[in-house]
Amino acid sequence: MAVRILKGERPGQMAVNDYHQGEPVLNLKQACKLGIKVPADFQREAEQHGTVFK
Repeated sequence: MAVRILKGERPGQMAVNDYHQGEPVLNLKQACKLGIKVPADFQREAEQHGTVFK
């Protein structure tokens, strides 16, 4: 999407893409610094099937 914007395409004219593959990545240290509360189910999912940076 970023490449398309850099090539001049207007973001308001682009469709939203929803991806259902990949693995969750969670950076708890950064989330804490930003004051973001991470949902417990997402944290569990990242611990079981992805990567968690503490």
